[in-house]
Amino acid sequence: MRARLRVCALLVTAHLALQGSAQAQAPAPPPARTPAAIRYGKFAALGLAASLTALGAVSHHRADEYYRDLLTLCRDRGPCHIGPDGRYATAPEALYQRVVRGDRSARLWLLGGQAALAGSAVLFVMELKRKKGPENIPFSPYIVAGSFGTRVGVRLGWRNR
Repeated sequence: MRARLRVCALLVTAHLALQGSAQAQAPAPPPARTPAAIRYGKFAALGLAASLTALGAVSHHRADEYYRDLLTLCRDRGPCHIGPDGRYATAPEALYQRVVRGDRSARLWLLGGQAALAGSAVLFVMELKRKKGPENIPFSPYIVAGSFGTRVGVRLGWRNR
């Protein structure tokens, strides 16, 4: 009987030795690198959002200056008359068109800045969602304190994949 147990133990040991290391002991594959478009694009989009927003603020400030000039002109020269077609007289109309163009361009710059900011946020989230490192290996230590001593072991969970 003892000889059979020794032969079985020898066969199991030989089988395990020939099989190689367990999958958990194999070196983990290197984590997948984030593509350069995501890694650097998120900062480029963030810089673009800041630049477009700054251009929108400058354009809006310029349109406000033109509007103040229009108010000053109408106050100094007297009331500015509006014709039957809804336009100012010659000089005030040119200033008013500058105000309209400035406000329109400011709106476009600011919308572009918001779109770039949304794109940057999407790229940041895409990088966070990528897997980094190996999959977690299920392991739970097993410690039981008894009346005759403490038992220590390892409990492994097996799953079919």
